[in-house]
Amino acid sequence: MNRGTYNGGWPMGQKKKAAPGTFGWMLLRRREELDLTQSQVAERIGVQPNYIVYLEQGERKPSNKTVRKVAEALDLDKSDLFLAANPDVREFVTIVNRSIRRSEVSGLRQLNRLKALLRHMEITTGDLKWLEHVPLPRGRSYTPRQICMFVVNTKAMLGEDDLGPCIEEYLRDAR
Repeated sequence: MNRGTYNGGWPMGQKKKAAPGTFGWMLLRRREELDLTQSQVAERIGVQPNYIVYLEQGERKPSNKTVRKVAEALDLDKSDLFLAANPDVREFVTIVNRSIRRSEVSGLRQLNRLKALLRHMEITTGDLKWLEHVPLPRGRSYTPRQICMFVVNTKAMLGEDDLGPCIEEYLRDAR
């Protein structure tokens, strides 16, 4: 390591910045828009200020709980922030402003007929509406149970009881 450098070669006195579109970049940009310090953000979400530094620099991956707290504290979209914090998920879940044809996924066709499964998994009509706007990877059929688990896990990660308002907000913003 050269003298006068730290953190993998970044010049002393120069901050490492997260790449555009990443969780850290979104956090930094929003914090600056709101004219907040890292300490103020840390206090709002219940973490140490140095953790905010690590998040902004892309040095740490936030937990789903932290993503939810940041979204609420800084009034950011939970879905966008979750996808920024989990870029590997983006290829599997891309919300679009057009419906997919139900015939593309055989499990999705069957899903509406399986009321008992929907009740058991606590899938709401809002969740089904949201699901219509989420293109699942093509070339594969999903069982209704797999689709339900996808919805249940998404709700848990976003901390939502109903995904319907999420898609309504997204569609309203897309217009």
